[in-house]
Amino acid sequence: MVHITLGDLEGNAVIVSWITPDEPGSNTVLYWAENSKLKTSANGIILTYKNFKYTSGYIHRCTIKNLAFDTKYYYEVGIGNTMLQFWFVTPPRAGPNVPCTFGLIGDLGQTHDSDITLTHYELSAIKGQTLLYVGDLSYADDYPFHDNVKWDTWGRFIGRSCAYQPWIWTVGNHKFDFVPDIGKLNPLNHINTDTTCHLKHQLVHPHYGTQSRELQHISLSCHLTLHM
Repeated sequence: MVHITLGDLEGNAVIVSWITPDEPGSNTVLYWAENSKLKTSANGIILTYKNFKYTSGYIHRCTIKNLAFDTKYYYEVGIGNTMLQFWFVTPPRAGPNVPCTFGLIGDLGQTHDSDITLTHYELSAIKGQTLLYVGDLSYADDYPFHDNVKWDTWGRFIGRSCAYQPWIWTVGNHKFDFVPDIGKLNPLNHINTDTTCHLKHQLVHPHYGTQSRELQHISLSCHLTLHM
């Protein structure tokens, strides 16, 4: 389960997040430009969380900084036989006449229709450089006790795209975690903890995600009414 998102306001950094299920393993990311043989390393942090009867795997988060614009990079996470390799392309330097193409997805969930939607995006003739995700992610709240395993399955499902290009997130009403029967009385608890390796660190506010790149400004917002 590997995801990336933009790591700064200019486009020179990428945040890499991944989960190891059984043991912490390495928190290091190796990366290099496509035309270079010199590998650079960056170290991240590791954390876990608990939610009712669920205990997460080891959540890794690492920021790669000082990247060149409009450049393809390869990166590796893991150690030994568990090492995985992926790639991404950094955005071009922001400017008044510099195009940038965004994909747009929301309410994805994890059904057969979800797979059709993501496949449609992947096969589009016009390729997005970054994906803007406009709310309602795993729909874990549709399952008994807001089953956090559904965040793991959803994370693995979307990894085929967001391990290779940045996804920028905002949440929706299905992210609320209000389940009085099991003592979960804070509806924002699920937002304010690192419930997945791909969410909290990519949101600057629980209901508002924003990325600004010099002359480009992108904002995603959702307005929610909570009835109790």
